[in-house]
Amino acid sequence: MTRNPNSSFQRSFLLHLFCFVITTSAVLTFVQKVDEPIVEGSNGGSALECTECRALIGSIDLSSDGHKLRKSRLALSLSPEQPPVFFQSELWLTSQLLNSISTQGVRKFTVVSGTSPSSTSRASSHVPNPLNIWIFTPDLKIASTASPFKTPLRVAKILWKDSEAVFSGTDEGRLDRKALSQGHIEIPEDEMSELRACLEGSARLLPEGGREFRGWRVALMERF
Repeated sequence: MTRNPNSSFQRSFLLHLFCFVITTSAVLTFVQKVDEPIVEGSNGGSALECTECRALIGSIDLSSDGHKLRKSRLALSLSPEQPPVFFQSELWLTSQLLNSISTQGVRKFTVVSGTSPSSTSRASSHVPNPLNIWIFTPDLKIASTASPFKTPLRVAKILWKDSEAVFSGTDEGRLDRKALSQGHIEIPEDEMSELRACLEGSARLLPEGGREFRGWRVALMERF
């Protein structure tokens, strides 16, 4: 990232919980816009990809006319000689789920994809199925012989299952009992696939008898 000498970088940089929004007055040398629209998302413009690895790392934010870069897609280093540092996407996904408890006031959510295309979706029209998520215990420390770490893991206990929900424009504004007790989360399509993989993979941390609960599948997702 380079700086435009005629602008204030502080006024060109917005920090959100899961992304950075950098306005066009700050010159970015490591991203480029691709001719690929964002799929059905609020404030979603064209996709942004890394100029070196071609990975999709964000989108044009129409509300601010800036570059929205998702933290889960970035790695940082203090100098070219140092290896980049990054956090696993599971931590960011868990953070988004936990943050939704505060912003929406519920612990059950329907998670859908559609705010950005994935690198694999360019050649495919398949959209991942929605998921029903129940954040059963937001903060828990566990020890498991299946964990690669010797110290206890800080996790969130999550119950989940596939959802049959279908959302359309006619659903907006409805305040029925289910809508009031269950929130809605929309994440990029590639992160939706990662979320499912994290939920399924975490079953190894649980004993055989603890992987299901009354029709729900049980997961333990690592958190900050």
